[in-house]
Amino acid sequence: MQAVVADADLLSNHRVQKFTAGGAFVRSWGARGTGPGEFQYPSGIAVDPLGNVYVADSGNSRLQRFTRNGEFVQAWGSFGAANGQFNQPNFIGVDEGGRVVVADENNHRIQRFTRDGAWLSAWGGFGSAPGRTFGALKRRFRH
Repeated sequence: MQAVVADADLLSNHRVQKFTAGGAFVRSWGARGTGPGEFQYPSGIAVDPLGNVYVADSGNSRLQRFTRNGEFVQAWGSFGAANGQFNQPNFIGVDEGGRVVVADENNHRIQRFTRDGAWLSAWGGFGSAPGRTFGALKRRFRH
């Protein structure tokens, strides 16, 4: 088992780091920026059963997918409120079917995608009624 973490603060890092189960550094990838493999405040990370690494790139309003070794595969999303768009994605998980589930914080919703980035569904919305949310959606998704 290995630990993969999104590492960012206001001034530096903007990267992903990978460690062994014993805490030894394995590798890192990414830098501050807007290009493929670059990040603006990576805020969530998940690994699927195939070893793909998904990063919620909050400041760039997108998701990025990498191989287990940190090689860029694809990115999807842009700023906005339409299906497949984000306003600060901040938590990401992979469900039992390999679908990517993302907390879209400032759109007050959860979105679900295929592992290749095809939009599947969304739920939630602003409010206090059951099924609606206020503020951050930083929650652990259970499969």
